[in-house]
Amino acid sequence: FAAEYEAIWGETPSYLAAAQFAALCSLSQAIESAASLHPWDVAARLRNTSLYEFYADISFGPTGQVAMQTVIVQSPAASDNVTKPQVVYPYQEATARFIFPKPTWAQQKCLLATHECSGHGRCTTSGMCMCDEGWSGSTCTERLVAAETDDDIVLRAVAGVLVSAITSSMLVLAIWHLCHCRRRLERRLLERLTKGIVWEDHEVIASSCRQLAYCGWKPRKIDHVVYRIRRRKSEESGIS
Repeated sequence: FAAEYEAIWGETPSYLAAAQFAALCSLSQAIESAASLHPWDVAARLRNTSLYEFYADISFGPTGQVAMQTVIVQSPAASDNVTKPQVVYPYQEATARFIFPKPTWAQQKCLLATHECSGHGRCTTSGMCMCDEGWSGSTCTERLVAAETDDDIVLRAVAGVLVSAITSSMLVLAIWHLCHCRRRLERRLLERLTKGIVWEDHEVIASSCRQLAYCGWKPRKIDHVVYRIRRRKSEESGIS
């Protein structure tokens, strides 16, 4: 079933596809057994259905619900080195541990699609890769070449000021210059982040978030800022 489905639709079938196929098999058997298309005749046959399919042993209880045990799957934790959803219930058939609290849908998609940012970063709750130092790209697969960055320029300028600060007044001036440059850099990064979200440019978004992290921003603060910008964008475009 899975191979034929993938050949036709070009994607791996979910459990929903298998469930609908099993439902159609049950209906077909009921129609053939009743030798009728009348709803009452078909319904009567469905109540007594006992059909073995790859999906399950199909039969229906007194309430009309399919009489089978529910199976719960969940996306694995990144530390498990597993990329496919795993069975977490029933416990005797579980293939992975239950994760609580559950990652957001965006974070789960990131975990599965990027293999936890190619092992060189982490997936944020907004579904983007926050790359480790020295790595870049939407999935953290690009190693950064040593080059002078905005941070290097700022630090070099501040270092020059500190070297020449031979009096307490010069030291105070150097500290003020450092804070001023950092605030200016943060404003510029926030402007880039906003443009990246508006243009849906994930490369710009990830790069801006990474550089904000270098400025000392905590991941929770970065995620909150991204959420507020996206919300403001939705409100401005009339999306509730």
